[in-house]
Amino acid sequence: MKTISRFVIFLLAMLFGCVSWAADVPGLTVRVRLIAGQASEKGYIPRLEAIRALAWESPLSADERGALMAFLGSTDVSDGLSVMERASLKNEVAERFLRLPETSGVFARDLLAMQADPAQSPVWRNYCIQFLGRSYTSATDPALRKEVCERLYALADTADPETCGTALIALAALKTNAEIDASRVASRSLALAKDVSQSDGLRLTALPIAAELGRPEAVPLARVWLANAKSANLRAAAIGVLGRYGDPSDRTRIRPFLSNPDPRLNGAARAALGVKRAAEK
Repeated sequence: MKTISRFVIFLLAMLFGCVSWAADVPGLTVRVRLIAGQASEKGYIPRLEAIRALAWESPLSADERGALMAFLGSTDVSDGLSVMERASLKNEVAERFLRLPETSGVFARDLLAMQADPAQSPVWRNYCIQFLGRSYTSATDPALRKEVCERLYALADTADPETCGTALIALAALKTNAEIDASRVASRSLALAKDVSQSDGLRLTALPIAAELGRPEAVPLARVWLANAKSANLRAAAIGVLGRYGDPSDRTRIRPFLSNPDPRLNGAARAALGVKRAAEK
């Protein structure tokens, strides 16, 4: 009981962002201390290398997995890293958890908690949305799968464009699962693509999803974008949709963009038409 009590205290401390980890906490081995930013070395690259070394080192013990899970949930920012660097390290650890048989089936429960935690950085919370989609098929508990599904639907309906777009991508990737209402995702995506008040980033994310999920209106909308959109990013997205889901006449629409000086447009046109650069031939 004494060991369990210390570990519970440790988890609670990390939950509230405490910067001090007890030296005798179970799981705080040398490699975990480095990864979690509790060693004297707190740089991004050494910690990233330590995470990647887990692939060939001895398997993580249950205590080490618990300590790393606490690192994922920690809101401690005293290690001197940028928000993006810290989220990147958490991303690498989460990738490991997805591949571990001991954690893959239940990881979604922790991801749900972290995604809902306003104390977490927006970057990491969006990473959690991506991982929720990927962990869905590994979850063995039907209730947990349902909770993940409902969370993703709710996030896809939010006003924040990054959150909404990330959730739509996650749901679209799950389209073959019987529990996922692909028509609902497609309708939401098409509505966003049509909505000129939405950000270009969200609209160019939504249109390919609507096309992928079979909304026939997506291709005509892509033609409108290609002809009229002022944004090169929207036109590039339209080229991608027409190249994949359009009819042979759309190749004629796309071909002039091969000589467009904007690399976003000529690159999208080459990809859509299967044309390689001269240096690649």
